[in-house]
Amino acid sequence: MLLYNLRQICTDVTGVRLGWEMVIQGAQAVKDAELLALARSCFEETERQIRWAAGKLKEVASQILAA
Repeated sequence: MLLYNLRQICTDVTGVRLGWEMVIQGAQAVKDAELLALARSCFEETERQIRWAAGKLKEVASQILAA
């Protein structure tokens, strides 16, 4: 169950990252500097979350699958 949940987190946060990428593109198109700064900040935070989730998945997967 842990492995499934971590996989789901990775999938979900990747979708969130895609959403922020679209907001960034939209903010650039309408030249909204405030929205662009916010979206970039959120995008970077989401990238950190992806790295954490992927790291946990790698760490736990080997332990669970080897047991």
